[in-house]
Amino acid sequence: MGNSLGKEEAMEWEKVPQIIPLDQLESRIEEIRHQLQRRPMVLTQKDRAVAVLVEPQAWNRLLEELENLEDTLLGLTAYEAAKQEPSSLRRWAEVREELASEGILDSREEPPRQTDQEVTYS
Repeated sequence: MGNSLGKEEAMEWEKVPQIIPLDQLESRIEEIRHQLQRRPMVLTQKDRAVAVLVEPQAWNRLLEELENLEDTLLGLTAYEAAKQEPSSLRRWAEVREELASEGILDSREEPPRQTDQEVTYS
């Protein structure tokens, strides 16, 4: 998971975000920029949260981590479905051909080394 938000990085943030009234945003911009390195900030208007500020690098890490978690969930769901219904499994050559016909995969790409091997579940 390359640049994903690791436990160590997540722990660097303070858990409770600082709250800044929206009307103070401009006058406290330098303070806010420095504080964002330690934690997200909640902007409020009339004592209601209206936005959350997060530094761009942290935002990108969070999005990447979310994408990785979604991919993992899809993989686990497919794995569980295949365990329940092994007849739903397809050979890589068939899947590759379908993906190539849809323009998702370059048909010239080499297949994985274990092409068309049977999958077993314990």
